[in-house]
Amino acid sequence: MILHTLQQFKVLLRILCIGGCVLVLCLLFLESTPILSSGIPQLTGIAASQKALVERLAKDALLIEDGTSDQHIQAINELQITLPRWQSNQNQLHASILPNDVNILFEATASDYTAINTALQTILENTDHPASTIDIEVAIVETHEQEYYVNMSQILSLLQNLWTSSINWLFGLECFLEALLLLGALFFLLTIERSSRVKLREKTREGADSL
Repeated sequence: MILHTLQQFKVLLRILCIGGCVLVLCLLFLESTPILSSGIPQLTGIAASQKALVERLAKDALLIEDGTSDQHIQAINELQITLPRWQSNQNQLHASILPNDVNILFEATASDYTAINTALQTILENTDHPASTIDIEVAIVETHEQEYYVNMSQILSLLQNLWTSSINWLFGLECFLEALLLLGALFFLLTIERSSRVKLREKTREGADSL
């Protein structure tokens, strides 16, 4: 673009300034995006926690059934603490807006979750009864724990992949905007230089015309 008048230069200068401000704001937004994101890191943490908790719950159920007296008491105490955490995490996932493929897998955990939760509550209600009275419930926990763990592992993997892809996409976009900002600054400097030459040429012409 060749600038022949000072007015053209002022117009272009305003455009470059506005464009630069927009790019800077975009970069600032991208820097804060992980904080303002859809909560994928939090969901990933919950999914990882659910895997560990369901294993602990299954272990406690076995110890309540077949453990020593001390193990029996400790397993009951641990189950009373762990079960509410597991339930709360499941409710958080249920209330969250999940990506479609993640939501499909989460829905698949519903039947296993219900079976395990019901069986564990029954176990807690019968801790003072002979161990043989909870054999069925312990077997239910063992059976459904495996399926629940597999599905939650797949959910965790999908969330981690989604987060990694999002970070890579944002990084690429940020690099692109930074490159635009640098090009804009370079073009701005070249424009100033070009404008100075044009004004010098015009002054030279005016001086020649006055002679």
